[in-house]
Amino acid sequence: MVMADYSKAFDTVKFKSVLTKMHVMGFSKSFLKWILNYLCVRRQFVQIDARRSDLEVVDFGVPQGSILGPFIFNLYVADLQEHVQCPYFQYADDTTFYLHSKVSKLDDCTTGLNDAIARLENYSTDSNLALNAKKRKWMLLSTTKMSRVHNLGSRTLNVNCKGDPLERVQSTKLLGLHLDQHLTWNEHITKILASCYGTLAVLRKLKHLAPYHVRKQLAECLVISKLDYASVKYSIHYQPISFDVSRECKMHVRGLC
Repeated sequence: MVMADYSKAFDTVKFKSVLTKMHVMGFSKSFLKWILNYLCVRRQFVQIDARRSDLEVVDFGVPQGSILGPFIFNLYVADLQEHVQCPYFQYADDTTFYLHSKVSKLDDCTTGLNDAIARLENYSTDSNLALNAKKRKWMLLSTTKMSRVHNLGSRTLNVNCKGDPLERVQSTKLLGLHLDQHLTWNEHITKILASCYGTLAVLRKLKHLAPYHVRKQLAECLVISKLDYASVKYSIHYQPISFDVSRECKMHVRGLC
C-alpha cells in the first residue's frame, strides 16, 4: 500500500483544467458559466499587523474553508483512476492505492506498484499538482503469522518514484485512523486512549470551575467524539479491548460531569 499526499493541493488547481474536466463529465453550459464566475476574478491580499499589500487577482486555487472547495477538487482529480490503473482510495488531497499478490510474486507486484507511482507522478505534473515527497510512504500488509513465516518484516522491496526510494513504515495515520501492517488496531486504540486520558486530566481540573452543561459539552466534543469516530470499523474486530476501554473512559467522563 502506498500513501501519497499533495502539497498545497487546493492552491494549485488550474481554472481552465477544472472547466475542461467538468465539460468532459457532461456538466451543462449554464453550470460551467456559474463555476467560472465563482472561481475567476477573485482577489486577495496579505496583511501583517497594520501593513497590507495591494489586492492581486488569483489565477489558481479553489476557495478553502468553503463547501464547494473540496467538491471542486474531487472533480478535478476524478479521472485519477484512469491513470493509476489500480485500486485506490481518495479523500480530497489524500491518495492511497494498493496491489495484492502471493508472497512468491512480491517482486512482480512491486514492479506494478512502481509503474502506478510513475503514472501518478506524471498525472500530477500534467494537472499542476505537486506530490509531497516527505509524505510518500509504503507499507506491506499481511497477517502476523504470514509475516513471521515468510520473514516479511525484513523483506527488502524496491518501491521507488523515479529512482528515489520511498520510506517503508510499519504504521501510519490515515484519515484519523492509525493503521499498522497487520491491521490489529492495537496502536490506534492505544493512541486514542492516551489522547482521551490526557484531555480528561486537564478537564478534571475544571470540574469545580464550570457549570454542568459546559463540562458536558467539553467532554462530548473533546473525548466522546474521539471514542466514537470510526469505532464501527475497529470495535467489531477487536471487541475485548475496544469495548472495555470505551466503557471505562466514558465512566471517567460521567465522573467528570
